[in-house]
Amino acid sequence: MRYLLFGAGSTGVTALHYLGYDRVECFFDNNRFGDKEQGKDIISFDEMLGIVRTDDIIVVASEKFHDEMEQQLLEHQIENYFVFHESDQWNIIEALPQFPLHGRWETVSYTKCLSDYQIHQYKKIAILGVNSFIHYLLLELFFQNSWGSIAGIIGEEDENYDTFGIPYVNLDEIWDSIDCLIINVKRKDSPVRETLEGRQHKFCIIDIYKIDQFNRTFYHSELKKYKDIHKGNRIFLIGNGPSLRIEDLEILRKNKAICFGFNRIYHIYDRTKWRADYVGITDTDMIGDCFEDLEKIEGEVFLGDFFCRNITYTNFPNVNIVHLEHQEYYPNYPDFSDDITKKVCWGCTVTYDLGLQIAAYMGGTDIYLLGMDHSVAGSISDDRNHFISDYYTEEEKDRYNKRIFERDKLTKAFEKAELYSRQHGFRIYNATRGGVLEVFERVDFDSLFPQ
Repeated sequence: MRYLLFGAGSTGVTALHYLGYDRVECFFDNNRFGDKEQGKDIISFDEMLGIVRTDDIIVVASEKFHDEMEQQLLEHQIENYFVFHESDQWNIIEALPQFPLHGRWETVSYTKCLSDYQIHQYKKIAILGVNSFIHYLLLELFFQNSWGSIAGIIGEEDENYDTFGIPYVNLDEIWDSIDCLIINVKRKDSPVRETLEGRQHKFCIIDIYKIDQFNRTFYHSELKKYKDIHKGNRIFLIGNGPSLRIEDLEILRKNKAICFGFNRIYHIYDRTKWRADYVGITDTDMIGDCFEDLEKIEGEVFLGDFFCRNITYTNFPNVNIVHLEHQEYYPNYPDFSDDITKKVCWGCTVTYDLGLQIAAYMGGTDIYLLGMDHSVAGSISDDRNHFISDYYTEEEKDRYNKRIFERDKLTKAFEKAELYSRQHGFRIYNATRGGVLEVFERVDFDSLFPQ
């Protein structure tokens, strides 16, 4: 398979570099031929007709005359073509997988994405999800595999999309005949991932929006030491809500309960002998605001790496770095990680991002939430929303005041955790005194310890 570029002008040159120099055989043009452009031959339209193969792709590369050029191709029964627009190279970024690295977003091309998954090994591939850039994904599949490997596209048929004649199919119809399913739809746009998790299948699932798992920068093998470290034990996740009571923390201390606190939980340490065994922070601003306190925090600290820049916290002996995979998910469920050495998954709250996923990795059989009120009075930085009145400085209040409490999005994450816990043999309970979090089974905190 190869590209033949129809149009040797500036748009054609842009297409040459965007599509890949080695994949382009030549240019052909109605008005200019017999010389070279960027080292590639320019031939006439008639010459193109003499060399074109059935598996070649014609790329119409002209912003001004593409309608006439398309018509010319169709008059010669050539249908394996698509129109390249210079804006594609920028607009496609919204459809491609992205992940944050060292404070900036990195975009992953279909070329790298499919090669990372070694797409060449599959014989019968279906693509779930269609968009205006589906032809670029199909083209990459053709290059890295073959025309015949594509069983079909699962999605709503749209005649405006370039699909090179690949049929639209129903997933159930090909369920037993494919060996690979590519998910080409973002988590926030489809609940398909949860549907697939609930069904037995023999095919491999490739989610192109989970591509950051191939970046070795994000691997933290040192976290393996936490695997099942508290297997069979209870773990308490301590929130920062106004319902949190010092008396309850003292009960946890006296009973040597394993506790995981969040953000500025250590601001209560001057009022109690209780200390969290672990403290987790994922919010970028919060990590920056707490930076000077990190080394002084008693216990071990987990920090999510999402968008953290210019913070050299890795030298602190009590600090662990965890890769936080960020995918917008609402109104669907977020992912839930079963291996924190590779990632934890974003759920719009540090309780989900770190607490629940790490507690599950540590082997906690029963996980209890305490001080998780799941409500906001006024703005997020309002003193009424935390266990102490000076949780934020006045300067910080101005910054955090702009944050929006997205209760529905948080609730979806908690629902995912509840579903995951029941599927994987552990339980999550809400021992908070009051509050409005009703996703998890309620338990009376006073009943958890002998009087």
